[in-house]
Amino acid sequence: MKIILNAFFAISILTQVLFSQEIINKRVQNIYDSKDQKSKVDSELIRDSWINPLYIELDYSKSKDIYTSKDIDIKRATINLEQDIFRSGGIYSTIQKAGFLEQLNSTYIAKEKKETLSIVYTNTIILKRIDVEIKKLFFDIASKELTIKKKQQLYEHGLTDISELDESIIELSFLKNLLFDLKSDKLRLIREFKYISDMSYKSVDLSFLTLFNLEEFLNSSSELKVKKLNKSVVKADKDIVLSSYLPKLSVFGSYGYNDISLTTDTDYYHYGVKLTIPLDYNTGKNIETSKLQEHIASLELKQTQEYENDFYSYAINKIKNIDGKIKNTNDTIDRYENLYVIVQALYKGALRTIDDVKIMQNRLESSRLDLEILELDKKSVLNEIYSRIN
Repeated sequence: MKIILNAFFAISILTQVLFSQEIINKRVQNIYDSKDQKSKVDSELIRDSWINPLYIELDYSKSKDIYTSKDIDIKRATINLEQDIFRSGGIYSTIQKAGFLEQLNSTYIAKEKKETLSIVYTNTIILKRIDVEIKKLFFDIASKELTIKKKQQLYEHGLTDISELDESIIELSFLKNLLFDLKSDKLRLIREFKYISDMSYKSVDLSFLTLFNLEEFLNSSSELKVKKLNKSVVKADKDIVLSSYLPKLSVFGSYGYNDISLTTDTDYYHYGVKLTIPLDYNTGKNIETSKLQEHIASLELKQTQEYENDFYSYAINKIKNIDGKIKNTNDTIDRYENLYVIVQALYKGALRTIDDVKIMQNRLESSRLDLEILELDKKSVLNEIYSRIN
């Protein structure tokens, strides 16, 4: 069963990756592709850094023989090589470090891309929430206008105080101003959205934002991946430092050719094996520093594990609170539905006005929209979780 769940989780992540490539526009995608390509080249440079270059020297000189006064032309060609073949594990550690660095850089790039995607989804959620809030405001404004109409009639007949009417007028003005603010926010967010994506926010599907269990979250946490890989890089660095103070074996050789105008042409070669044992006054300090760096990396990993656990608990509690609000809103909708039926019956019996029916209907529709807002709030928390996995 666990294998099936892990496979499903992997398919879910792959689907998100493919979907994300469609959301991010080509300009932004090209930036990440170029960064990924550079990361691979940088890793290859580190992987092969232990391989020394082959030096080819060509020179030409001219001189005069002091005995014959003849000009002498000298042409030389030389090939030199000195290459380590054993560094007490240093070569293997260098290759290992390159692999870890490539994974680390790829994780950083994927993390950065995921953060960009999360911004797109955040803006999408906020924009869709604003659309719902604007719809809700139309119902609230309509209800408030009807309330003002009723209170004004009551005031004209001396059945209410002017302060109640004044308060309602102020509330109506506030709701209308809030509507303008929401429209301004919407324009700003659409502009930010278009910078990253060529899609319309209305076309972005948020159904993939679902809840992962703690194990899935920790296994896919980009922060934990970064810390684990960083620890591996630091360990490889420590091994490289240790190997630099241990014996190393290298081969060397050279081959040359001389063309001297007054003598016969000659060639020569020279090769051998060299063992080097370094003696450095600061050996102990450098080794201790590398060990401390590894210890720091271990502590940072442990700290990140605790933080990610705390974050997940925070997110789950936040979702539970929203679920509580959803239940409460559903209860409120049930009450309004019952009241709506009662008010309609009273209106038919000429005991209530059509305005009373409209006010109750507006409140019912407004409460239903509250449910949509809460569902978007839930998606917002799920997006926080999504932004941290890779």
